[in-house]
This record gives sequence, C-alpha cells and structure tokens, in this order.
Amino acid sequence: MPTASSSPPRPQVSHHFVLFSSPKKKPASRTSTTTDYAEMLLDKDLDTLKDKWCYPDRPLMINQKYSYKLLSAISPDNFSLIVNDWTSLLIQRQIKEAMNLHLQDVAGCAPVDVACLKDGLPVTVKFKDGKLRRAEVNLVNEKGVNVYMVDSGVDILVSADSIYPSSTELLRLPKLSLMCRLAQVVPFEEKKKWKKYDYKSLFQGKNTSVFEISFIDREVSEVRLTCDKKDVGFEMVMNLGLADFVPLITYGTNDEGPQMLGKYPRYDYSDWIGQKIGVFGTKISKVGSNFKVHLQLHPSIMEAVDAGLLTYDSTSNDAKDFSKDIGDAVLVAYGEDKMNYRATIFQKSRDGYLVKLVDYGDFVNVQEKDMLKIPNELVEIPEAATPCYLAGLMAADPNKLPSDEAIKGKLMELIIEKNLECYLGLVGFIDGVDPREFRKCIVTLASEEGKPLLRNFGLRKPNLCKYYTNVDHEFPMIDQDLAKELFSGPSAYMSGVQYEGVVSFIENYDSICIQLEGDDHRADGLSEELTEFLNIWNNVPQLDPSSLINGTYVAARQNIEDDLSYYRAKILEACPDKDEYKVVFLDYGNYDVITSTMIKPLPSYFCKDKAFALKVSIPIKVLPGVSEDEVYHYIEKFTEEQELTVYLKTVDNLIYAWTIRMDKMLTTSLIEGKNPLVKLSMPAPTVPLKN
Repeated sequence: MPTASSSPPRPQVSHHFVLFSSPKKKPASRTSTTTDYAEMLLDKDLDTLKDKWCYPDRPLMINQKYSYKLLSAISPDNFSLIVNDWTSLLIQRQIKEAMNLHLQDVAGCAPVDVACLKDGLPVTVKFKDGKLRRAEVNLVNEKGVNVYMVDSGVDILVSADSIYPSSTELLRLPKLSLMCRLAQVVPFEEKKKWKKYDYKSLFQGKNTSVFEISFIDREVSEVRLTCDKKDVGFEMVMNLGLADFVPLITYGTNDEGPQMLGKYPRYDYSDWIGQKIGVFGTKISKVGSNFKVHLQLHPSIMEAVDAGLLTYDSTSNDAKDFSKDIGDAVLVAYGEDKMNYRATIFQKSRDGYLVKLVDYGDFVNVQEKDMLKIPNELVEIPEAATPCYLAGLMAADPNKLPSDEAIKGKLMELIIEKNLECYLGLVGFIDGVDPREFRKCIVTLASEEGKPLLRNFGLRKPNLCKYYTNVDHEFPMIDQDLAKELFSGPSAYMSGVQYEGVVSFIENYDSICIQLEGDDHRADGLSEELTEFLNIWNNVPQLDPSSLINGTYVAARQNIEDDLSYYRAKILEACPDKDEYKVVFLDYGNYDVITSTMIKPLPSYFCKDKAFALKVSIPIKVLPGVSEDEVYHYIEKFTEEQELTVYLKTVDNLIYAWTIRMDKMLTTSLIEGKNPLVKLSMPAPTVPLKN
C-alpha cells in the first residue's frame, strides 16, 4: 500500500480571496444582559460607534459568476439581491440564532435615543410581530426614521420608538443583501431618468439568474446580470429600447490635467487577476494620498503599436492636413529625436496643444507642426499605459512611511523604464480623487528577478498585515466548535455538475482528494500567507500539549526537512507521551505524523475559506486476483500532474467522482483491455457538458 505521507504541491502563482469569518457561538450560560455595542449605544458613546461599528459586506470576487435571488428593483441604478448559495443559508441561520439571543437582551430596554440616530448607524428594528431585524439608519426627520434593511435590501420608514441597539454578535455577520446598479448601460437617448418598467420581472429569471461584479464604488456593486442565459443589459439596449450601452469614449477626471476624453479602446484585465505578468514601468505621480504608477501591462499592445508606426508614412499630404479637436486621437512627434507617439488632445491654446501620450501616461506640450493624422489601425489598438496603485503602499501606515519626495524618488528609481514582475490584485479600482476613471488596477510589484519591490520601504506583504499592522496583536485561536462548523459543512461544489480540477492526494485505490476550479492555487496562496503571518507574529502563544487532542484544528508543518511552510490541519490521533500527532492537511488531503514543535495555533482569520481538498470516492471494486497496489499505481499514473475534468455525483451521502483526462474516463480505462483490473460498483453516468 502507498505511504501515508505525501507533500502538498508547490505553488507557482498564488493569490486567493477569502470569505467571511463567522462569530464564536454564544456560551450556554450568560451573565451580561447587553453586549459591548449595545452598552455604548445606550450610553451614547457616539465617538467610538461612528468609526468602529458597522454591518460588514460579504466579500465577493470581482468577475466571478454567482447565482442570485432578486430582493427589490426600483431602477437599473437601484436594486438589491442576495447570493443564492450555501453561504447565504449559513449566514441566515447565524443571524437567526444571534437575533434570538439579542431579543432576550433588549427585553425591558428602552429604544435608542433619537439623538443618537446618525446616518449609517447599525441598529435593529422591532416590528409588530415582536421580531427584530437588522438595519442601518439613512435619515431622521419629522415623519420618522428611514432605514435600510440590510438583509432584505429595502428602504422603509419606521417610528423612532421601534429602533433598538444591535449586538456585537450581529455586527460580526455580513449583510445578506447586495446593493447594485446595472453595468454597461445608461438611460436611453442620454435621458437623466430611467423609463418606468417592470424591472423586477426583467432582473429575475424564471429558471436561472446569475450576476458578476464589475467593480464596487461606495458600497454599491456594479454588476452584469444574466437571466435565463440572456444578458439583461443587451436585452435592454437591443430588444426593449430602455437603455444605451456606455460608450468606449468615456469621460473621467485626471490629476495631471483637465477633463479627459479618449478614443482608444481599453483592455479588460479582469481575467488576469491573481496572475503573474511581466510589465514595463513608464510614469509615477501622486494622486491624493496615494502614488499612481503607469505600467504597460500587455506586451503585445506595444508590439502592435511599434509595428504600426514602422509602416506609417509621415511625409504624405494627408499626414498634416486634418482637423484637431479636444478629445481626438493623434500622432505627435516628440523629444529630441522627434519620434512618433500615440496621443489624445486634452487642451489647445495659442501656444500649442496639451496631449497625453496614451502608451506612457505622460502629459506633454507640442506644437501643431508636430502633430500627425493617426491611421485607424493605430486607433483600434488599446492604450498601453494602465494607471495602477501599489497594494503595499495602500496597506501601509502613512505615519511610518518616508516623505513623499523620498517615496517618489525611490519609486522612479525602481520602476521607470524597468522590466518588472506584477501580480494583479484588483481591476476597475475606484478612488475618491479620480472616481470616474475606473480602469485603474491595484498591483503588487517585484523586480525582474522576483525581489519584492517595496522591501526597502520596510513594508510587509499586503495580506493580513493590511488589517493588523501591529503584529503584537493578540490573535485568538479559532474556536474549535466554529472551526468544525466551517470545515465540515457541505461542499461548495454541486452534485451532477462537471468541473476542472487536479488530484492532490490518493488515499486508496477507491478514495482520492481533488482540488477543483483553481482551488490548488488558492490553497497554495493561503499557506503562503499563513506561513508569513506566523513567522512575523511576535507573541504566538505556546500550545499546551493537553489541548492538542483529537479533532483540534491547528496550523502545522510537514515532517519534511526542507519544507518550512505551515498548512491548515486537523489532529486525527494525539499521542502526547510520545510527542507524536497524526494530522490531515485540510487543503490537500494528505497525512503526516509530526511533533508538537511543528504545530502552532490557527487564527480565526485563516478559517474563512472552506477546506480546498474535496475527498471523493471512485465507484470501483478490485477484481479477484488483482492487487490493490496495482490499481493504486494505475490511478496515480492516470492523474499525475494532469488537469482533469471531474464529474461529481452524491449517492447515499457519499460524493463519487468520475475523472476524465483527454476525453478518456478513468473507470472506463480500468475495465477495458485484455486484463481488466476492476469492476464498477455503480453504472457510469452520462456526463453532461461542463457547467
């Protein structure tokens, strides 16, 4: 039989997103009648409440598809929905449990003093049925209090005497509703208001409803909707006459110059999130409190531009004789060598023209004699220079940074005209200074050799440290009951659906662990972040061996000399007398026997993602005369270092998997040939097309 220890795969590129952290469960015996938040609200401690307390938004990934249920729809600029998945059901259950406890706490308490009801304050509202529901205060006037119901997505008017404090437990749980506006479209014929229409029926499909977030601005998500496999924005424009598409020619303010009107298309880098790409730095500027960096993110763009410029004839009569208006795309001869650059006209005066070099981000002044008519094939190529913000600087404490002049000088030395490595963290970032220029990205840069670019600034990697810059903070170890609930809940992957994935561990000939839909990269990224955090956490508590019992969730290393990484793990067998602990690595599925020195506490922050290794069964039985080892090694060879298609089906509470490689099914391969190795324990299904 195979050995029980197997190393998790090593990461190549690894970024991950995390879900919410659920609150600890309430203890059975309770001594206080109000929570910290309620006490401060009743005591009118508004200075503390204003900045510290709010209902959190549920973190969702940009440009990932989610099934949804529509909650309300006033217009394409004002509607709300709820994600239709198991996580929402879990949040609903936790809200119900926390609300039942809170209802006991506020029994006999007076409503919140109306003087405390400030815009955005999280509260609970008591209805005629005696039940409390979560809300945020919008507006207080003589008619009453307008509140936003954070879990049902509607604004309602209530009386001031129906408003009660929230609880600390309720404030830990994300809002169920998502405030949205529809992406890609504007009101028909440039009208200011949307036409009256039954948007509720338009935004909710009869069979399927899916949304994707383009970007988030001031807590409102701009989303694309697909109902019954039809793009809602496209339907509104092409078939219903309710809207026009947002044109590619978009306006936006710019910190270096006047209002901007560009005619070049802009490349959508959304699919590149989490990827490592080679980039070239062209410009540094200060925008508000942040530094903006212009990067050429796509090398093929500049290759196409250079090829077009080589064939351009600047001596023809048409090259000079053309109209020149603000917003036009042009070529300009600039610099001592009078090289041609693509540009957009921003301003014209008696002294010449102010233009932006769209492939570099620079604003320069040129004379009319240096302007050339640009051919259409060069206008059709996207702008090469993309404005970006550096994640490390955004996450840093500004009080601990050098002066602006020192930062800018160092960034120019490190970035300008340098080839760099870049990780895209967010596309379509909105900032307060430049809010309508929505193509900005947030990036992490490294040198061409892979050295972190901001190391000399003394900045940490912008992960957990973005939220806790003081690493002396006392992070609690995950509550074990909560960890069990988070890790042992239902899989996010559905029965009867086909996925892409890899095999991370083979436990036996009929039992394997798989990582689906990019979870292998997410697992590696989470391990990297966990390892870095534990290495810089100054006061990691020492674990008492008596607490290391069967079923405890911990951070653990492998019993491999050159692997110093920490992984999320669960203790299966504890032998403290021998200082031996058998653990399973939750994100890969493999086992190891380690000592207590290889175990550290697992903070709650790192339990927001479910385990990335999904344990599944293969529906086969070994034939008489065939060794299990032979079948094991066949499966190992079939799945080794291969991207597979995996079809899942749940039968009698067991998840079975049919794995396919290059249109060949594993179970079929095992039973075909002159010497079949196994027989099927259930018939092979008709595998549908990929979901």
